[in-house]
Amino acid sequence: MQTDHSRRFLLISGGVVALALAVGLGMMMGERRKSAAPPEAKTAQPEAKKVPVAANTPVKLILIDDLTSGGTPKDAPVRFALNSEIPGSDLPAIGTIVTGKVTWSRSEGTLGALTDSPARLNVTLDPMGSYALSGSKEPADEVEFNRANTGLPKPTNAPTPSPEKVEILEKLLTDPSGSTISREAIESLKFDSALPATEKLLSESRGQSAESLIAALATGGTSAEFELALRAVNEVRGVLGRNLGALKRRLGGRNIHAYPGTEVTVYLTPVPSDR
Repeated sequence: MQTDHSRRFLLISGGVVALALAVGLGMMMGERRKSAAPPEAKTAQPEAKKVPVAANTPVKLILIDDLTSGGTPKDAPVRFALNSEIPGSDLPAIGTIVTGKVTWSRSEGTLGALTDSPARLNVTLDPMGSYALSGSKEPADEVEFNRANTGLPKPTNAPTPSPEKVEILEKLLTDPSGSTISREAIESLKFDSALPATEKLLSESRGQSAESLIAALATGGTSAEFELALRAVNEVRGVLGRNLGALKRRLGGRNIHAYPGTEVTVYLTPVPSDR
């Protein structure tokens, strides 16, 4: 009898141990499955909605092309680059090209003031994306260039290079393709510590923009590339203003010369959607 009891005890004990082992094994497998489960996907945060700018918001445009009253023909295409940023708005990026055309181009003759026919140089602007552009707060007004908002700056700290280098810089600023500038002339401007932005642009640029500041402004690219091109343009404008400004004003008389890099203020108006 004791032997039977012993056997029953052993069988029951073995069953309990086996059951405990099975339960423990199951719990371990469950923990492993939990640890191997992929992390829960995070809910993507929606992008902040960009809002339109208010009507008559002023922005800055940089003239890309070289314009002269009487010299640039009527209806000639004109390019500008946007140089304003409004955080949170749907305004295009800095450097975005804005187009337009010349609507008035008249030089002033010797009797211009007496005959009430002064020099005129006006431009109309095409829409920029979902915005109409105007030269004033009046809708569809022209951008008027005049002697007050054009010409060259007159800095006192610009370098005074040789006459030959000044001539090269003038071509670099006003020639749209660089076709009038020799490769040797371009190379002579590199490594010029007096023109750091121009030197950097000429050393880093590729293609047309290596021979023409107009092309460099018009290539778009990143905001950093546009800002470098604009710094180079203003650098060269400063040199020419100091070394050629008075001469240009005497030779040009009362005519209007809008150089690349000239800044104008225009006003935006959202264009209603067709839908």
